Amino acid sequence: MGSQYRFTVDISAKHEGVSGSGIPTFVHHPDGEIKFMVDYGMFQGEEDSEARNYAPLDFKPKNLDFVILTHNHADHNGRIPLLYKNGFHGKVYVTRDTALMLPLSLRDSEKIIRINAEKGRKKALYNEKDVDIALTNLEICEFGKTFEPMPNVKVTFFKNGHLIGAALVLVQISCCNHDDINILYTGDYKKSNVFFDVPQLPKWVLELPLYIVCESTYGTTFSSQEGPPTFVNNLVEMLNNGINTILIPALSVGRYQEIAYTLKTAQGKYFDANIQTWFDGNLAIKYNNLFKYELGILPSMKDFMPLNFKYVEGSNKRDEIIQSTSKQIIVTTSGMGNFGPAPQYISALVERRDVGIHYTCYLTPDSTGYKMVNSGQNVLIDSILKRKCADVRTTSQFSSHARADELQQFLSQFKNIRALMLNHGEISVRTKFAEYCKQALTNCKEVAVLGLGYTVRVNEWKIVKSIREKAS
Repeated sequence: MGSQYRFTVDISAKHEGVSGSGIPTFVHHPDGEIKFMVDYGMFQGEEDSEARNYAPLDFKPKNLDFVILTHNHADHNGRIPLLYKNGFHGKVYVTRDTALMLPLSLRDSEKIIRINAEKGRKKALYNEKDVDIALTNLEICEFGKTFEPMPNVKVTFFKNGHLIGAALVLVQISCCNHDDINILYTGDYKKSNVFFDVPQLPKWVLELPLYIVCESTYGTTFSSQEGPPTFVNNLVEMLNNGINTILIPALSVGRYQEIAYTLKTAQGKYFDANIQTWFDGNLAIKYNNLFKYELGILPSMKDFMPLNFKYVEGSNKRDEIIQSTSKQIIVTTSGMGNFGPAPQYISALVERRDVGIHYTCYLTPDSTGYKMVNSGQNVLIDSILKRKCADVRTTSQFSSHARADELQQFLSQFKNIRALMLNHGEISVRTKFAEYCKQALTNCKEVAVLGLGYTVRVNEWKIVKSIREKAS
């Protein structure tokens, strides 16, 4: 390596879609190499997800110096215990709220992995001991307060509206006689959140020369295309058109609580507040308690649950609710309909004409929700062909990801983007969003697409080259 490139950073992505997030960052430094990982999540919702989760690692976790976790979603944190199982022994740096929620998330992931392994008669990806080791190695960091995980590396977390506890992560790598290499990882990004305030980034960050690793989940969707919110209108229309039971699958953290708040604000104004609302899903109910009593949400949002709500306790009560013909709204996990109590409700209710089923999150192609939304008269649920009589709808209204124009607005505030590196989106979306950014951003010198089998090498001024990765 030439002397001018002695101080370089290699950045790549361990995922080609919208799950399995993992961004290895390897620093070539005169004082010794530095290796860290930003996020390491489960592959979910694609046909080959199981195979990819169990694929042999193409790096050695024992060589990682530390891990940074941007937020508490399984597609970003679900394989962190696997790192410890395979020799990693460093710290995982997180925000306080992420640390409070992480035990629920990782223990739930371990449970799902164990159940699926037992069904498939194979060894689980990791076990409870690996989760315990990961949780004992969390290092809590304050927003806006710079810390040094090791010499020559400074890290600062900034609030991100994607989820309570979510962070934009600035990593500044220094080397004698060189300018710093500054890398900003967006994680999953959204400008605002109903549960907490998101301050503007400080001026000093906006003025740094930056490499930005940015998500692109909705990189081909523009906010102008989506029109006004439709969720409450859909519920009202259903209730006025002979629907007695409305089932709302929801993601257990963030979405579940926002749906609850939306129902609360609509009661009495758009539909009868006396309609019974049920909330099901043990994991989501545990998150509810954290939202109410421990997480750093706005005091005014602590009372986010609707009037006349009840938690569902036990399968017998669930059966009773399913058989009821009274007006009722049921919010349950999981958001895509694959896990939690949702499959039981869906299987029993989909063939009833007095039922509405309203999805509220992104639906992967192999999810129950995707099949239901995109099927005709019949839908295959758990290998059983069902006649779809229920009114099935979906909305992107509650998405916790920024759209293409919103990402462009976010990126345009930075004074000097040395290079923009896109990840966390379908490859076709990343590529189209890269083309859009190339035209729309006047403050960005280069745009790269991660996840195409190349590692991007940068120095303190520019992208040095892209290196084809070896097949694992």
